[in-house]
Amino acid sequence: MFYTINRKSLFFPDIATSEERLSTGDKFKLFVDNSASLSALVGAAFSAGIGQATTYPHGYREGAEGYGKRFGAEMARNASSEFFGTFMLASMLREDPRFFPRPIRLWAAASSTP
Repeated sequence: MFYTINRKSLFFPDIATSEERLSTGDKFKLFVDNSASLSALVGAAFSAGIGQATTYPHGYREGAEGYGKRFGAEMARNASSEFFGTFMLASMLREDPRFFPRPIRLWAAASSTP
């Protein structure tokens, strides 16, 4: 049915490692893992750097203090998005928020291109 990876990814923790249904507690753990994942940290650092270069938002000023505020705001924005998307809505709607990669069939993909 779905292709699952045998171990958890540090960069993308929402890739499914098993086909079992997630409990509410497992969805909460996934939310925590996604909020503090390597991709979240790198994304927030990059976004804070862009904001620092363009001095946006203006209230954060310049320097390390401004960068720290921008980084913290990006991490908080990501955590709230993960909380509502990965945990709250998925639990209420009884959905599985994980990503299930499918095996790539190279021949089928190549033969379907014009």
